[in-house]
Amino acid sequence: MNTQSKVSGLKSKVGERPLGSSSRTTHHASRLAFTLIELLVVIAIIAILAAMIIPITGAVKKMKLRTRTETELRTIENAINQYKTKHGFYPPDNPGVATGINQLFYELSGTTNNGAIYTTLDRSASITPADLTAAFPGKNGFMNTMRDKAADEGIIAENFLKNGIGKDQIATVDPGGGRKVNILVGSVRWPVGQPGELLPGQPASSADSYIPFRYVSTGPTNNPTTYDLWIDIIVDKKTNRFCNWNDKYLTP
Repeated sequence: MNTQSKVSGLKSKVGERPLGSSSRTTHHASRLAFTLIELLVVIAIIAILAAMIIPITGAVKKMKLRTRTETELRTIENAINQYKTKHGFYPPDNPGVATGINQLFYELSGTTNNGAIYTTLDRSASITPADLTAAFPGKNGFMNTMRDKAADEGIIAENFLKNGIGKDQIATVDPGGGRKVNILVGSVRWPVGQPGELLPGQPASSADSYIPFRYVSTGPTNNPTTYDLWIDIIVDKKTNRFCNWNDKYLTP
């Protein structure tokens, strides 16, 4: 190769270098711009999905509260019906008491009586005859009870709540006079500050309150031949009533 050819080839290579460098720079800049657009698109998609998911999450939470309460009501309803099958009558109620305090917990749990105190069959709670009479006016004992775990005149108490009632469905309340009794409540609590009838000693301004299961077997209004069982909860600041006379919750 002569000197002129070498010089020509060198000029060609030198001339190609800026051209190639400019191409790579332009390509790199275009990739940066495209990545920024992609990022903006992703952010927009996330915002749209968030706007869609938040309402769905709220709806799912409300549905869980309703489903849980309905399941608890059906569990107690089933226990009451088993009680009726065994004893031939429904558990006694506590008519005329507007607070919702009733002896359903003790009747469905079953108790023993040693003459001085009633104790549930699972040994989780007890009540004296004096507290029983004070809490449940006109009552001087329980029907689903027996003497010290032994048959009492052919009656053997049974625990109808042993399969399905959680600890958060049993509340100890004061019906007055510093007495403590257990009642059946819903695991969903009454929200702080929400107007409504609350159990004694549970002001709405302090904490979420227990909601009692209401029970009437003496002249029930909605199920004249059986009993009325219901509970109210608050969902989305509205009262939802679950009861044994309607398959769907009501809004009284």
